[in-house]
Amino acid sequence: MAINTASAPFFATGSLGSEQRDRLSRLLQESGEQGLFRVVLLHHPPRVEDEKWRKRLTDGRDLCNILGHYGAELVLHGHSHRTIESGIPWGERMIPAFGIPSASAIGHKAGRRAQYYLYKICCEADHWSVRISVRGYQPDSDDFAPQNEHQLSVPVISSTSC
Repeated sequence: MAINTASAPFFATGSLGSEQRDRLSRLLQESGEQGLFRVVLLHHPPRVEDEKWRKRLTDGRDLCNILGHYGAELVLHGHSHRTIESGIPWGERMIPAFGIPSASAIGHKAGRRAQYYLYKICCEADHWSVRISVRGYQPDSDDFAPQNEHQLSVPVISSTSC
């Protein structure tokens, strides 16, 4: 589910607005009832504490409340041009949230160079297996190389397994 957090020109803050939040709530509920793996995509980090005040998602707390109520299996965002790995509380567990640097940023500082993530999602009876491969730009060879790998196990929420 992709949501638009764009703002007016020359502003770095973003927002969803009430109409989009309502639609997201319905989609998360319906897709959760179907037992689907739900990925929420947005430009801004959902958690207001992950970005400076002047660059934040102004209704990020509302978004996190929606996610905390209806759930999702993964949240992906950009905007900050740096690696951010966090979580959004959902019941007794956390929804993994990943923000990554730009895929086109040459950057001279570690952590600010271009990266992209590859996600492989498989259902294994009672849980989703999520393998995340991080590839980063290597200035010396002028290409992308493996940098890191994460493995997540996310419980299936539906009464039927996938």
